[in-house]
Amino acid sequence: MLMTCATFGGLGTFKLEGVNHVHPVVHRPDVEYVDVGDLLDGRAYLKSADRAILDRIFILQRALLSMLFNFAQSGHPGGSISVSRALIVLFLTDRTAYDIGDPWRRDADIVSMAAGHKAMGWYAFNAILNEAVRQAKPGLLSANRKNSLFLEDLLGFRKNEAVLTPLREKFRSKCLDGHPTPATPFTYLATGASGVGVASTAGLAIAARDVHRTMPPRVYCLEGEGGMTPGRVEETLQIAERAQLGNFIMVVDHNDASIDVPGVCAGDYTFVKPEERGLLHGFNTAVADGKNFDQVVAAFDYACQYFQHTRPAMIVLRTEKGEGYGIGTNKSHGAGHKMDSDAYFAAQKVFRETFGVELPKGAGGSAAAVEENFWKSLLTVRAVLQKDAAVREFIAERVEVAKVRLGKLAEQRDRFNGNGSSRTPDLTAIEQLDPAHPPEAIQPKPGAKMALREALARTLGEINRVSKGGVFLAAADLYGSLDFPKGIEYVPVDTGHPDGRVVATGITEDGFSGVMAGICAYGRHIGAGGSYAAFMTPMGFTAARLLAIGHEVSGRTANPLILVGGHAGPKTGEDGPTHADPQALSAWASFPRHSAITLTPWDNLELWPLVISALKTRPRPAVIVPFVTRPQETVIDRAGLGLAPAIEAVKGVYHLLPAREGEVDAYVVLQGSAVVHELLSNDREVLFDILESGLNIGFVYVSSAELFDALPDVERRVLWNEQMAGRAMGVTDFTLDTMMRWIPTEEGRESSLHPFKAGRFLGSGIGPHVLKQGGLAGEDIRNAVIEFAKRISAEHAAR
Repeated sequence: MLMTCATFGGLGTFKLEGVNHVHPVVHRPDVEYVDVGDLLDGRAYLKSADRAILDRIFILQRALLSMLFNFAQSGHPGGSISVSRALIVLFLTDRTAYDIGDPWRRDADIVSMAAGHKAMGWYAFNAILNEAVRQAKPGLLSANRKNSLFLEDLLGFRKNEAVLTPLREKFRSKCLDGHPTPATPFTYLATGASGVGVASTAGLAIAARDVHRTMPPRVYCLEGEGGMTPGRVEETLQIAERAQLGNFIMVVDHNDASIDVPGVCAGDYTFVKPEERGLLHGFNTAVADGKNFDQVVAAFDYACQYFQHTRPAMIVLRTEKGEGYGIGTNKSHGAGHKMDSDAYFAAQKVFRETFGVELPKGAGGSAAAVEENFWKSLLTVRAVLQKDAAVREFIAERVEVAKVRLGKLAEQRDRFNGNGSSRTPDLTAIEQLDPAHPPEAIQPKPGAKMALREALARTLGEINRVSKGGVFLAAADLYGSLDFPKGIEYVPVDTGHPDGRVVATGITEDGFSGVMAGICAYGRHIGAGGSYAAFMTPMGFTAARLLAIGHEVSGRTANPLILVGGHAGPKTGEDGPTHADPQALSAWASFPRHSAITLTPWDNLELWPLVISALKTRPRPAVIVPFVTRPQETVIDRAGLGLAPAIEAVKGVYHLLPAREGEVDAYVVLQGSAVVHELLSNDREVLFDILESGLNIGFVYVSSAELFDALPDVERRVLWNEQMAGRAMGVTDFTLDTMMRWIPTEEGRESSLHPFKAGRFLGSGIGPHVLKQGGLAGEDIRNAVIEFAKRISAEHAAR
């Protein structure tokens, strides 16, 4: 894979010399390090006129941030101010190729605000960018309102769409969330939750590099030093180095203050500085004074010109939290000046004097009056751009140059297309796959043995084949244990293996869940990660939830994230209760409808139809969670036993063994591979005993609650209705709460069998012994079902 970094003009006045400084704490000879302050040695890198304009833009940005907090009385002004110079340099000094009219253009560079609490800075800068272009070069903007963020949209900062105010209704202002989501231009991800943004941004970089093999889009990840303390960030840095992710550039706003403490890296939380983390994990690293535009611009230029692009890079900017705001360090994190206070106007003094404007006063009173004053304040920003032609034209021209740069890059990439430098997986091919006709490799004959995990691996492998490399896989040092090699060969993706479909991660469920989510958010691949269900659910939940939020607000542009709940169920008992966890399913039921789909097959013949149906479900889900067991099970002759065919699983709830015609005594709702195989164990002795009891019992299987919910109402009521539920008990590999929607009666719930029925975690041992301890062995199922059916039948007969 050829990795290059386009080095167009820029604002620097001289060519930087290549150096390799030695860091006093961490020195890896194979990793580059530069202290930009030492490199410049007091020399001016920018023209004085350019520096003056950049300084004026920073003052304008800080003033707008101050207004946002003043009128919202909510937000994070300190970090939003300290990250502002990085934003200005990224967008306005020719280091980023983008199109303001098409902010999600897939061949453009990406700026990702992983530090979600700096959202005010992200919103304010977007508004300045779009306002200047609207005034000076409106033809660059999109006719689609979604693609722009204007001053009037700032009226919606931290406001809810359910409650409209007069001006927001008039201007149809966007609602800007407290932390960024893809409702904001240039934003692919919902971020801000404990390092997920860093991991997901690395996933964007992997996906972008896979599509554009030569000169891949650069992906800038903005984070603070406090945001680098979560474990999943450490995991992501490790993953990025192993993947040789040269288009991934961490930009660290090192203001050394967090929510609670003023010295994050000074010992309050850690003694490790961001650049030390970067060097330790193989990131080519530059450090600079983040309050000095000469050094900030030089840091970005140096990284593009000299750093080897087979390694990720890190630019550490030493900044000041709340610089010039009047409240600094950690005190400015989530707090600011009272509305229209003397301190607020004092903080705006530099803005007023620099641009010769006055701000309106008297914001108290009704919400409408506050909003009116807010709008008047925003109009001063508009007036500044109208009056200050130098600032306005500088911004608009740099935005235009960025689009020209992107066009030139596209031309260069096109010239390389013939040698495979650019490729786009074709996930539309999934639409041609038929759930009812799996490939032969996923159709074992009755009597053969196959584990659910193998059937899933082969399914993912076929999807990858037909989509021409549309699947990336990761596993927590369990690639072979999850049978993934039976679907996709273990070839980790890096610069030497561009067609590798494996993201090598180690035991990093937190980190790789975020990475896989970012791959999905890019919109060209499916990311699938697997571990024990006991770990995959809690560690993957936050990344999946943020992907689902972004998926919803973006109009469902992401592809589904597949989190494999491997080694699920009580038959993983040899590993003990720490690993054989029945609780993992219940967490996913909390997602909004259409966001997540769980799959709980009992038979390996059900994997193909379930996965393909889930991928083809519309609205498209953000997350698909298949639960697969570890043991090899004998393939059941479903037709010979009168069981429903595997394709019925796509309904989510189906009658595995329907009751006979006439009055039904009871229904048994089953969920989980272990309990069904117990029912069918000992040459079907348990099932035959129940059928020969003379009771008319229907067996219903839950393969996916969410696929069931996607059915038309009429079909759902035929499959499962109140009359059936009133006579039902459950038997499940999972916890009782997952049965409650199917079993509404107190008697049915008390009679249901589940791993925690005895009020304790199950112990270790081979599968049959653990099932026996949990009261889920075949004889337990037989006795409980017959007893319940007799009791329910008698009760109904007595009425």
